[in-house]
Amino acid sequence: MSKSAKFREYYSLANTLLNNSSKDEMSEALILLGMDLAHYRSRYGALNLSDSEASTDSGKPNEQQFALLAEGMSILANVLGSVANKPEQIKH
Repeated sequence: MSKSAKFREYYSLANTLLNNSSKDEMSEALILLGMDLAHYRSRYGALNLSDSEASTDSGKPNEQQFALLAEGMSILANVLGSVANKPEQIKH
């Protein structure tokens, strides 16, 4: 499977999960992703999003950019899926 096809597949899955998520689920997913980014930053330093590797402003992404985009959509889909499938906490 090409990297662009993999990206489209994960993008579609993430979109479906977003459309089916409650506001609370999306909020929880964003908190988890924020914590992941903070952990990354504490270990490796700040991300430079203006790098050509991450930037798709030049038109159609190249294969390296599609790989990065696919990985991002995969992470988003996994976090949303885990939040949506979390068993309800027992209230006392």
